[in-house]
Amino acid sequence: MGKFENDEVLVVSCEANATRFGILQDQNTTGDFRHYRAYSSANFPNFATVLETYLEEVSLQTAPKTLICSHQGPLLKGKIHSTHLGWETDLEQLKEKFGFHEIFARNDVVASAHSLLNLDASSIVAEEGVTQSINLSVPGRYLVIIAGSGIGLCQLEVTQSGALLFHPAEGGHAAYSPQTALEIELFEQLREDYNYISNEMLMSCAGLETIYKTLKKLRDEPVTAKTYKEIIEASKGKNDAASIEAVNMLMAMLGSFAGDAVLFTGAKKGVYFVGDLPVMIGDRWRLDISRAGLEAKGRMSSFVAGVPIFTLKNAKAPMTGAVQAYLQHEMEIAA
Repeated sequence: MGKFENDEVLVVSCEANATRFGILQDQNTTGDFRHYRAYSSANFPNFATVLETYLEEVSLQTAPKTLICSHQGPLLKGKIHSTHLGWETDLEQLKEKFGFHEIFARNDVVASAHSLLNLDASSIVAEEGVTQSINLSVPGRYLVIIAGSGIGLCQLEVTQSGALLFHPAEGGHAAYSPQTALEIELFEQLREDYNYISNEMLMSCAGLETIYKTLKKLRDEPVTAKTYKEIIEASKGKNDAASIEAVNMLMAMLGSFAGDAVLFTGAKKGVYFVGDLPVMIGDRWRLDISRAGLEAKGRMSSFVAGVPIFTLKNAKAPMTGAVQAYLQHEMEIAA
């Protein structure tokens, strides 16, 4: 374990839907954590409380001295502002309260992009006939799109010199552009209530609820699935056509969003969808639907054609990525 050989290292992914904890088992881990637990973030008033709950529950013999954290929201002046939760976490106060010697924090989008450095092949879903391949010795750009409580975007660039550069962006807050007749109809319905419609308002957990409820409204049908979890579950059956259509629209929209991102960045080595939605939809995710959205780019369709797309069904990806980010950071300091 090198630097961590004699220490317990606590790894956490703090997100709006869930806060996940685990003790690092191997610094080369692809998701194998001891004492892994996941808690509903909404049940806690702040991060310190859920952390305290975890530590009491697992009763570690040795208190962890290092905390590696993937988090939603910005880190400003030593404080993590968890936008969707309303939590503010002061890292110095966290050190003092729990006895950490070191806290390393990275935004969840950047952490998820780092997970590409050490992927568990069994958690990757690829299109038929496509072999998962990340060759970090060859210059190029990869794109990671995290779809969950929000939508995030990060580009992983391998430079000519072999350096790895990570470029996070806020594409989720860019304006949504409908393309199909049904998307335009849905957009016009939403315009009655909103002056600005961003990608995140539709391509997220809450966005899936918005799509589904708007479809039901357009068809004057009762809403039978209340939450995104219920919508995804209903889409696996045959009794609620709107749930199936809503999930399909979400996959198509995310494909279109990915195609736009490829046009903006030139990241043609591959697109990876990660986060709660790919994990929950799982094998139900139809990459052919996302492919159609990605390639529907008019005269520039040839530019994005053939860009491989994948989903990552590993809920621990931000945790494993945060560990990789920490190790890369340590190597840069030592160089």
